[in-house]
Amino acid sequence: MKKMLLGMAICSLFAISTAQVAARDMPATLAVTGVVSNSDLTCAVTLKHPTADLPYTSSSDLITQGEEATQPYEIEMTGVGDGCDLNRMVYRFTGTPDNADGNVLANLDTSEGAAKGVGIGIFNTDNSVLPINNSHIAGISSRLRLQMVKLNGQEVTTGSVFGSLTIQLDRI
Repeated sequence: MKKMLLGMAICSLFAISTAQVAARDMPATLAVTGVVSNSDLTCAVTLKHPTADLPYTSSSDLITQGEEATQPYEIEMTGVGDGCDLNRMVYRFTGTPDNADGNVLANLDTSEGAAKGVGIGIFNTDNSVLPINNSHIAGISSRLRLQMVKLNGQEVTTGSVFGSLTIQLDRI
């Protein structure tokens, strides 16, 4: 009989504790918003010149990777289209990174006459470095600057340089 009373008392305690836990449950509300846009609206990057022929540079005149540009080649970019909202777009620059610090374009020329220890630096209009694959420039009308650079920790050998840069617009 004592065991039965003890069992009932324990069951009663569990029931009371469950009721107390249930009484403390508080619901939460999540507000979700979104925008549906017209798929006909587009925004595209246009380049005044789609190729950049960098000027001849002596190996002794190369700036070191990470330094500000001294004699950059300038490219004019513009975002065009009905979907280009100046306040909601940024440029993003992607390409194959160098094998030194990974923040400039690699020389993709693998021919016998290719330069070694050289990359293509990307710079903002104030000549500050824009690392590839994570750089954004706000605004739709911008200029981009390019200059060959000596890769950190590598020996420079003369030759040709070739790189490929993708410029895309990201909505923010």
